[in-house]
Amino acid sequence: MFSCWKNKKLLSAYLEECLSLQQQVSVARHLETCLECREELEQLRGVGALLQQLPAPALPADLPFRIRCRLSQEKGRAQQPGWRWRWANLMSPVAFPAMAGVLSALLIFGTLTHVFAVPVTANSNDVPLSLKTSPRLRSSAPFEFNSALEGLVVEVLISHEGRVADYRVVAGGDDPQAIRSLRNHLLFTVFDPATLFGKPVAGRTVLSFQLLHVIG
Repeated sequence: MFSCWKNKKLLSAYLEECLSLQQQVSVARHLETCLECREELEQLRGVGALLQQLPAPALPADLPFRIRCRLSQEKGRAQQPGWRWRWANLMSPVAFPAMAGVLSALLIFGTLTHVFAVPVTANSNDVPLSLKTSPRLRSSAPFEFNSALEGLVVEVLISHEGRVADYRVVAGGDDPQAIRSLRNHLLFTVFDPATLFGKPVAGRTVLSFQLLHVIG
């Protein structure tokens, strides 16, 4: 009984010839003496033959694009460091100076309280520090614009490498031929990725297609 149970688990792999040479020989010897296992093997062959007769399912037209998008997303996730590493790397250069600054400020505030009674006027010419930037278009392949694309609004997900990882049609896009043309164009479009504290990160942007009519 134990020998049958052990060999029955290997029958599918035996049919596909996926076992090692030693296992193939062991299962073949067992089949010579076990009628029950031989009958189950024949049933498996019959099921396999029926499955081979079934028609292959139709693949979606945009399956290659979805696969490339998913591969790009997975590659981006694999290359991005963990949040603990990013947080430690971000805070380590400023942790000690920040603590020293806080202690110094408390000391000065406690000993020179009257100095802070003088009102301080902020300089209106100060430039705010940009901590985060949005993706910007760098280059794109030649694109044949037609009237079907007019009014099309697309939200695009840009990876940290500046490539299109995914997109979503927000408005327009009723013409399938225009959508295929747009999809092929996005594959060859390169963006300057969004940045957070000067480091490239994934971001989103919105593209709007408008047809300009020149008169004269």
